[in-house]
Amino acid sequence: MLSVIIPTLNEEKLLPRLLESLEKQDIREHEIIVADAGSEDRTLDIAREYGCKVVQGGIPAKGRNNGAKAASGDLLLFIDADVVFDSQLAKALQEFEYRGLDIASCCMTFDRSRADKFLCEVVYNLPIRLLENTLPHGAVFHLVKKSLHMKIGGFDEEVRITEDHDYVRRAAKLGKYGLLRSIKVTTSTRRYEINGILRVCFVYLVIELHMVFFGPIKSDIFLYRFGHYDSEKRMITSHWAKYTGWKAPFFIIWLITATLFIGLWYIIVALLFIGLNLKSAILNLLRWIRRADVVRRHED
Repeated sequence: MLSVIIPTLNEEKLLPRLLESLEKQDIREHEIIVADAGSEDRTLDIAREYGCKVVQGGIPAKGRNNGAKAASGDLLLFIDADVVFDSQLAKALQEFEYRGLDIASCCMTFDRSRADKFLCEVVYNLPIRLLENTLPHGAVFHLVKKSLHMKIGGFDEEVRITEDHDYVRRAAKLGKYGLLRSIKVTTSTRRYEINGILRVCFVYLVIELHMVFFGPIKSDIFLYRFGHYDSEKRMITSHWAKYTGWKAPFFIIWLITATLFIGLWYIIVALLFIGLNLKSAILNLLRWIRRADVVRRHED
């Protein structure tokens, strides 16, 4: 049985879109659990209208963990409330089983312009494919066996941001991880519209480096707030647009900045790819030398 777990906080606008897309999926036995962090709008009413099980949530990590505790299924699917599925979930479940995976994520796309979708491919999807076997990633979509979720103690509720990537990397140490090719989920661009897409990408790049070299972030240095989205703020797409609009000078500045950022990002991805693979090769070589030495001593 599949248990779909959705952490929410004031999601009355986007939750119906997700639940409707789940109703269209060709999957048999499943349940939907909404872990709510104290919504003040119609989120809970909407969840009950769609027949969801409602539990108390909190920050996303706590909400996901509480949802997992209430889950009846042996397979858990953690998804964000601003996600939409095409009719691909059944294929994803088949691929998960066929490949013998214990935990999986997938690529994503944005629900807006072609430019946004292209940027998502370049900045997120391609890098996580390149780093699939060396540095696992997982955002907005996590399909995992409940036994593995319990074994690693669930999501770390002390992690303030990118607790999803931390979760995937801890799980990948004890189970088989993979990126699903049969599904790509659509997510909203609201956080990028509020904070500016380049600013958000830069912050996540810094977070990525922090996680690789110093571990997960358990302090509030990035001032992350769950459920802080405001429709009025979304009228301004970025700080630059506030002053310059979408005129040619702004476009040129944006293009130059984006090019420099993507170039820097791929240099870092390449270094991580080479470094992590080199580390793995050195460890394997040392193990081989030790085994050869043991064999030699045994023969002597």
